[in-house]
Amino acid sequence: MPRETYYLTTAIDYPNSRPHIGTAFEKIGADVQARFRRQQGADVYFLMGNDENTIKVVERAEQLGVDPQAYVNDMARQFREVGRRSKISNNDFIQTSEERHRIGCQKFIRKVYDAGDIYKKNYEALYCEGCEEFKTKAR
Repeated sequence: MPRETYYLTTAIDYPNSRPHIGTAFEKIGADVQARFRRQQGADVYFLMGNDENTIKVVERAEQLGVDPQAYVNDMARQFREVGRRSKISNNDFIQTSEERHRIGCQKFIRKVYDAGDIYKKNYEALYCEGCEEFKTKAR
């Protein structure tokens, strides 16, 4: 009988500041789930990572006077270190600036587009940098 495959991912962290206790708390909770599923015999793939494509990341790098890519690479090192010190059993850690992430996103978007779930339409909204989201109504 084939083993159950179980895929687990945490929220991808925004590395506009250093990791904190909340970062570790979520990872520890996910790690408990991954270890439990492994004990049940599942083939678990546990992914963590950083979302580096934000205005706040660029602003923080500029404040520090460093190149944004160098900044996010150092932050990824710090986030990985939290996982290592917490003995998190993740299989992988991905940065959204990595080529493999870009390729995966392109494949995903292509499949969704080919299925007819993405279409062109006029859309107008305000962008809130603080919330990092589009707003349809001004507040």
